[in-house]
Amino acid sequence: METVSVLLSTYNGECFLEEQIESVLSQVGVKVHLFIRDDGSSDSTKNIVRKFAEKDPRITVFLEHNLGYTRSFFSLCRLAKNTADYYAFCDQDDVWLPDKLISAIKQLGKGNNKYKLYFSGLTLVDKDLKKLGEKQYNLQDINFGHAMIRSSVAGCTMVFNNNLNNLSISTNNINQLAGHDSWIYRLNLAIGGKTIYDSHSYIYFRRYETNTTSSGKITLKRILKEINLSREESLKYNTSRILAGEFKKYLREDNEVLVTNIATYRDSIRKKFQLLFSSKLNYSFFPVVVICKLQILFDKY
Repeated sequence: METVSVLLSTYNGECFLEEQIESVLSQVGVKVHLFIRDDGSSDSTKNIVRKFAEKDPRITVFLEHNLGYTRSFFSLCRLAKNTADYYAFCDQDDVWLPDKLISAIKQLGKGNNKYKLYFSGLTLVDKDLKKLGEKQYNLQDINFGHAMIRSSVAGCTMVFNNNLNNLSISTNNINQLAGHDSWIYRLNLAIGGKTIYDSHSYIYFRRYETNTTSSGKITLKRILKEINLSREESLKYNTSRILAGEFKKYLREDNEVLVTNIATYRDSIRKKFQLLFSSKLNYSFFPVVVICKLQILFDKY
């Protein structure tokens, strides 16, 4: 039976946490170990995870100080290093269907690729699990250029193998990266790892006012935020510089060109325009492409 380390970062998640933990422990066809890192909660979250861990040896808990959502998950990837065949990111407020993990592993098990990552669609629900709709990625091209404009894949649907986890945490520049899920998705594409999309949903993805994560919906508010050229963030640029520096030997040859273009686009006007008109930097939704081009033009990419 395949083993899966489920990585759950908690922060003031008392409302729905018990239901999520129970759904993880109820996975069928796989051997699950749940690693929970509390990111400095001030509500009853710590007590909830302690009680679960006392009753079930499949749970390991780390009660630590606040690092923020992304760094907390990166910490979990390191804490759980080499503990399983596969790894899965887990939010604190969703509900997993019993066959979520085994459905992913059945597809990941095909072929002998060294690096593998799976993601799926999801079912949007409200706080009471009333269905709001389905989130699919059928129109999203699965390639590195697409991901370097926007990585909209939901981390809570991802399952990836031990080799990819080990490679993803080998960088010492985690603070420069956009997100734990965006990083591992982009890394896998950049190195030519096997990437599988499953349109089926095996998760109830809660949406409500106090969610830590967004649903990925492209709203006017979100577009205006992304087009804010006064921001100091250059997360995709940083990602490419890390890929070009620390992971160059792993890059697929055709992706190495784009990585280099992004990592050096600020060096000269010629290189900037080379990236602006690169056919490899593509996306299926034109307004997002426009935002990306503006960010490049003003060195905010």
